[in-house]
Amino acid sequence: MQDSVAKTIQIITSFIFEARIEKAILIANLVLLFVTGSKISLPQLSIAISHGKHKPKSSEQKIRRLLEKFPITALTYAKAVISLFTIESTELIIDRTNWQFGIVDINFLVLSIRWHNIGIPVYWIMLHNKGGNSSSEQRIALVRWFISNFNTKIINIYADREFPSVEFISWLIHKEQNLNFIFRCKNSINASNGDKRISIKKLYGQLLHQQHRSVVEKRIRRIFGNRLYISARINEKHDYVFLISNQYHKDPFELYSHRWNIETMFGNFKSKSFDIESTHMTKHNRLSALFLLMAIAYCYSCKLGYIVNKIQPITIKSLKRFSGKIEKKPELTIFKYGFYLLKNFFDNLLCDSAVVTRQLYNILTYPPDTKIPEDSQIYKIIMKVT
Repeated sequence: MQDSVAKTIQIITSFIFEARIEKAILIANLVLLFVTGSKISLPQLSIAISHGKHKPKSSEQKIRRLLEKFPITALTYAKAVISLFTIESTELIIDRTNWQFGIVDINFLVLSIRWHNIGIPVYWIMLHNKGGNSSSEQRIALVRWFISNFNTKIINIYADREFPSVEFISWLIHKEQNLNFIFRCKNSINASNGDKRISIKKLYGQLLHQQHRSVVEKRIRRIFGNRLYISARINEKHDYVFLISNQYHKDPFELYSHRWNIETMFGNFKSKSFDIESTHMTKHNRLSALFLLMAIAYCYSCKLGYIVNKIQPITIKSLKRFSGKIEKKPELTIFKYGFYLLKNFFDNLLCDSAVVTRQLYNILTYPPDTKIPEDSQIYKIIMKVT
């Protein structure tokens, strides 16, 4: 186990280079446990890292102290992510994820970058508002933090119905920021219709009676205090979907579907993989630090999955639906593919080979489109275990 921890330190060094060695070892221990599928409640983590040499209570206190005064800053983490995925331009997604533990509401406001159809968390803040929506000021602060620290070109920003507001949209399209966005908005919002204002649900009520149940307007209307484009459609559940944007798009609904990447990401952080809800922690600073540790494991899993998928593509399965239609879907997501392979490396393949460790480190730190030499040991292992 100690050998695996040392190799984990080598692999995640871009995230922990500022940490003292004892804290770096503990961080590597925890990331390794997340990758190998350990439960993330404090008692179980403390038992796993004590290795029978220390009392679990002592290890639990060490973890608490680490999370309380966490050595990896938000900027260090974000810089490592931008470098890890070689991000020069990106789409941003904003969303919340929240849950309750007892009477305590835990509420994350997260900014994600979109990389090859995968949501990657880059910055987040904890909301102290009993599980409610974020404010315009908090949304502005989230985006401002990113653009003030990185020169990355932002193609679009996506967000769901709770996020549009006069203040937020006005800030985004101000000449200083000039950021493009596609937001979904609520049915009850009013928009201009000539010299009147009318709810957008009434404005597009005719969609219910038309064969083609969508409209993408080239006409600019006044909504949320600004001149914006509105698109509307009736979805398969017979609900209205309204999108607003500051630029005209031929198919804004296709672009807006990119927002789903952050929902998939949240699923992996919660019940589908890491199960952050089972921590039983309630202190916000500790939860934020734990989220960052999971994000490191998540990032490496996504990158490895993407690289290996180009060598040995994920199996595509045919699924027969109740309607009789055959739907083809990959057996695993890119994240899951990388997650299981990384677990295999740490469990079985790194313990005796410094060469494999070095090659894995190279794969995970080189640009994502770097070609792995077919005569390398790690290429042969990938072909064998996938």
